[in-house]
This record gives sequence, C-alpha cells and structure tokens, in this order.
Amino acid sequence: MSDKKKLSVWVFVRVFFRTLILQAVWNFKSLLSVGVSFALVPVAKHLCKDKQEQAKMLRRHLYFFNSQPYFASFALGAIARLEEERINGQIEGTEKIDAFKNALIGPLGAVGDLYFWGTIKPASILLGLTGALYFDALLGKLLSILAMLIVFNVPHLRIRAKGLWKGYQRGYEIYKSLKSEKFARIRFIYQLAGAFFMGMIISFLLVTTLQVDYIQSIVFVLGILMAAVFYKRKKGNYLTVISSVVLALIIGLI
Repeated sequence: MSDKKKLSVWVFVRVFFRTLILQAVWNFKSLLSVGVSFALVPVAKHLCKDKQEQAKMLRRHLYFFNSQPYFASFALGAIARLEEERINGQIEGTEKIDAFKNALIGPLGAVGDLYFWGTIKPASILLGLTGALYFDALLGKLLSILAMLIVFNVPHLRIRAKGLWKGYQRGYEIYKSLKSEKFARIRFIYQLAGAFFMGMIISFLLVTTLQVDYIQSIVFVLGILMAAVFYKRKKGNYLTVISSVVLALIIGLI
C-alpha cells in the first residue's frame, strides 16, 4: 500500500494553469490532443518512474481528442485518476483509458458548447455592449468591459477547476456529471440576463433611430419581427440577415 502513487493537490494546480493554454497548439489533425498531452505533463512526471515512461504515457494522449476547451478539464481529471490506477495496478493496459477518453468527446462538446458558447458568452457580450451604449463617459465603458470579463470568467474558471476535481473524484463515473440538467440553473440565470440586456440594447437603438429618422425605426422594428419569425420557424441566420437587408433597401428606394 505504501508503494502506491497518489496525485497531490499541487499536481492539479499545475494542470489547471496548463489548461489555460489548452488551445495554443490546436490543429486540424488532432484538434486539442497536443494541449491535453501538455496539460498532463505534471501527472506523468508524478506517476512515472523515468522520462521514457513519461514520454510513452504522454505520446498516447497525442491522438485525436476534441471537446469544449473549458469542459476538457472533466476529461483531464478523469484521465489523471485512471492513469494513477493503471500505474498502481488497478487497471490493466491502456485500451480502456483510450476508449473512455474517446467516449467523452460527444458529451463534453454537446454540454460545453450549449453552456458556454450558447448561453454564457452571448449574455456576457450583451452586458458589455449595453454598458458601452448607455455610458458616455470612458470610465463607464471601461467598467462595462470589466463587468463583462468578470461575468464570463467566473463560470469559466470555476468549470476548469471543478472539472479537474470532479473528474479525478469520479473517474469512469464522470459522465454522470455531464448531464445538461446539472447546469440548468446557471444557464437559466444567464438566459434571463441575456434577454434583459438584449431588450436594453433594442430599446436604446429604437430610441436613437426615432430621433434621427422614423423610417429607420420602421426598418429596425420590422427587421426584429422578421428575425423572430424566421428564428421560430428555424429558417437559419443567413435568411434572417439577407431578408432584413432587402427590406431596408426596398423601403429606402420607396
């Protein structure tokens, strides 16, 4: 028992900071695999007895891997746990670890993209834009940008840290933590905030165009209505944009 190796908190602190540049060597052939292997270097150094064994472990993780980059921490934590168990003789071979890592690609991408790219990022940007529109003073605009960065990076950094710890705790069972319901509350809060800030932006633009030319306001309102209709009917973004431009040209010519 005393010979068994155990990953320390300091190892995971080093892995966490390495995840911040996970996409630095993103490539079309293996996507995030180079970043994943780089992030696992502290794990390999702690578990492996010599550089040759470290290189062998890290080389295995250079094969194809993709994920929402922040949610990749869940995979990294779980992989660290499984590699620890393999070194300690609790897992035979590496096939199960490699298959497990590949099985995580779908859930990590689906849940992570919806959570960050579909909810948190748009809401954060809308907050920054709202402040930039409503505040005339430079200080107000800078504070809006700061608020945007804070609102985005608090859940971002939390997911990176939480993912590592949860992944290490649960190992093979980490998939149970990757259900969309687990993140529903935060998504709901950011969706409400995003809708509020979008309403603020639309109100500002509508009032501004009314002060300049009521025709512009008509085009603006009709464009929003068309976008809402096309969105509900799932016609796609390109049709929405093109139809709004065509509408503006027609009204302008009339």
